[in-house]
Amino acid sequence: MNKLFDEIEKFKKWAEDYSDISQDERGGEWECDYSDWPIIWTEFEAFLNDSHYSNWADEEINHILYIIARDNECNSIIEIITEKPETFEFIAEKGLFFNSPNTKWQIAEVLYKLDNKSKAEQLLELYLQQNIEYVSRMAIKSLGLLNSSLTEKYCEQAWNWNQDDPKSEYQRMMALTVLYEFGSPLISQYIKLAKEDGREYLVRQAINIENEMKTNN
Repeated sequence: MNKLFDEIEKFKKWAEDYSDISQDERGGEWECDYSDWPIIWTEFEAFLNDSHYSNWADEEINHILYIIARDNECNSIIEIITEKPETFEFIAEKGLFFNSPNTKWQIAEVLYKLDNKSKAEQLLELYLQQNIEYVSRMAIKSLGLLNSSLTEKYCEQAWNWNQDDPKSEYQRMMALTVLYEFGSPLISQYIKLAKEDGREYLVRQAINIENEMKTNN
């Protein structure tokens, strides 16, 4: 097996011994306690330079998607992948079917960097349709950076996120930010709605954006 996958297996053993809690449900940036991340990053870059994704076995693909998920504080692996557009597109497609939100949100957040903008937009829609809260937030952020015509549609969807979910406030905050940075004519309407919502962080953000708009005018 390639040295990269030996290193990933070492990490997996360490991670399994770290806690009995499911890895995606642990808090506290636990992955940062692993001392050999620099080795993984170096071996990952070497692996990408020495191989082509069309030759990767399913087990290798799953190892890659797994280690992306675990590198969710530094995001170094996904950044390395974005430097190879065809490989990035391949991984983005595979990530749709990998059972870790930490893989999905990292891919969604950087999909705007994909050279094929039409493909990036298509993939972002597929990630949004999975209705995973943080993945959705990162996907609308990416749509805005793509200057996509779908931006307002999915910001509206984020605004209407299940209000029983405590994180719906964060959905609205992201929607507000994206609409503002996108230059949407809807921003004034959503600032008003944010103030009517009444939740502290959302109202504070709406006021900050409103003040920025006044300053810029």
